[in-house]
Amino acid sequence: ENKLPITIFGDGFQTRDFVHVNEVVEANLKIGMLDNLQGYVVNVASGTSISILELVNKLEKEVGQKAVDITFQPARVGDITYSTANCEKLKKLMQASQV
Repeated sequence: ENKLPITIFGDGFQTRDFVHVNEVVEANLKIGMLDNLQGYVVNVASGTSISILELVNKLEKEVGQKAVDITFQPARVGDITYSTANCEKLKKLMQASQV
């Protein structure tokens, strides 16, 4: 019942591409079994973005209560506004791992 405030850096409309850790583990295990991929870089992500405010809304629904307090701080130097991963390599490799 630790009801700490949520701090958002920026206006909350910035987006990020989140993926569940179980999906990251699954992708790494499957792709890791393929040959000739040493040093090959692959984005493991969802390929879709969600705003930070949307994420807070989803978390509130998941836990069944509103956030105690949401505070906004100025965006940090270097923070990106919009982020969505390109997952084309991931899709191809996941299909190849099904063979």
